Amino acid sequence: MKIFKEQFLDFKSFRNDKFLMNTITTDLVRQLSYVIVQELSDMVENYKGRGRLSFDDRLKVLCDIISEYTNTEKTTNWGMPYLKSDFEKSIYYFKDKPFNKFMDAMSKIALEFFEGTSIDKMNEAFEENNFGYRLQMNLDRPWICINSDIEMVTNISEIIVTTEDLSKQTSEHIRQAREQLKRASDERARKDAIRDCLSAMEALMKKFANAKDIKEADRLLRENKEKWGPNIIIGEGIKLWKLFHEEYTDIRHGNDEISDITLEQSIYFIDRILAYVNYLCKVEQLNC
Repeated sequence: MKIFKEQFLDFKSFRNDKFLMNTITTDLVRQLSYVIVQELSDMVENYKGRGRLSFDDRLKVLCDIISEYTNTEKTTNWGMPYLKSDFEKSIYYFKDKPFNKFMDAMSKIALEFFEGTSIDKMNEAFEENNFGYRLQMNLDRPWICINSDIEMVTNISEIIVTTEDLSKQTSEHIRQAREQLKRASDERARKDAIRDCLSAMEALMKKFANAKDIKEADRLLRENKEKWGPNIIIGEGIKLWKLFHEEYTDIRHGNDEISDITLEQSIYFIDRILAYVNYLCKVEQLNC
């Protein structure tokens, strides 16, 4: 199962103003503790497999999971109410531990220990405590970010990794866009993020085509269909460039008062630009 910090590389830089993005509260931990123990009770009560499912045995496993991720000594107690008390006490250790360890423990409990049956109730606890993530039954991506600002930043981080070795200039522009998107509720920041993504795309097109400007790059890329594919795909770059030079001129020149662009529109345009950047990178990698 993918660990949390592999899904969200920059989680430590996320802000906690709209949602809890890299911290937990006592109320959240308390509610999760109750939900997990109750889910275990239901699991034991509804068990229809061979033999008998022991509540104490399974609760000991949960205690051991918490110990593993908090790097604390495993409990040596046995039976109720001692194990339940140990579990409820030990889960609070996460308050003083790295945030990603808490997230990895919760995903292991939900997806591996309970095999997904606890996801809905755990997600209710996250929602009620204004937590910025939700669990899903996907071992490759166990966590979903519900903060639209951060989700954009996360997607961009993956593109940075892709472009890093191919074009330092492109990856640097995308890094700048990522920083702007941490303030995506601000329209000027959204516009600046789009501008940085356009600059990244332009730099990449010129490098791969060995061209002096974007129009020459577009022409040279189109001429090499065997490598870069049909015009309907490779021509997307110049279409986007013209759009923002003709319809959204303030994005290129930094004037706040010419056009309005919503968060949803920003996501759409950035997704289009970065999909094109990603396409160029993948084709170049295949032909190296």
